[in-house]
Amino acid sequence: MSRDPKLIPIGESAPKFTALLSNGGTLDLAELIGSKRVLLIFYPGDETPICRAQLCSMRDRWSDFQKVDTLIYGINPASSQSHARFVNHHNLPFSLVIDQDKQIARSYGCVGIFGMIRRTVYLIDSNGKVAFSRRGRPGADILLEKILSIQDSLKHPI
Repeated sequence: MSRDPKLIPIGESAPKFTALLSNGGTLDLAELIGSKRVLLIFYPGDETPICRAQLCSMRDRWSDFQKVDTLIYGINPASSQSHARFVNHHNLPFSLVIDQDKQIARSYGCVGIFGMIRRTVYLIDSNGKVAFSRRGRPGADILLEKILSIQDSLKHPI
């Protein structure tokens, strides 16, 4: 049995990674420091009811996240083909990260018992620090409120 992985504490540096995206591009987290906030949504599977609802709720508030310089990325171990189908089927305006070996999920403490991805949300501020973390699926309102409370190098819109 594996132990319950812990969340990265608020204020600590977020683990940097480079990974392929569902749109064929690459995400290098280090390149975003200083210019964007990043919302990482770790979720167990594409096209499962709760995961679909969670990611579609972020889609529905996409313009609000853009207004506060926040990029969203969903992460799970599905293949690029699965992610591409999921993105296209639900018109997601953000890309999904391909983490087939679960290395990113492990570095963020999101691999639980029996290797399942634990539904977890991390908000990384523009300084590359963890500003918020929570298991489960906090709603867009909670996340946007947290983003507005962050004291980082980006200005908030008036």
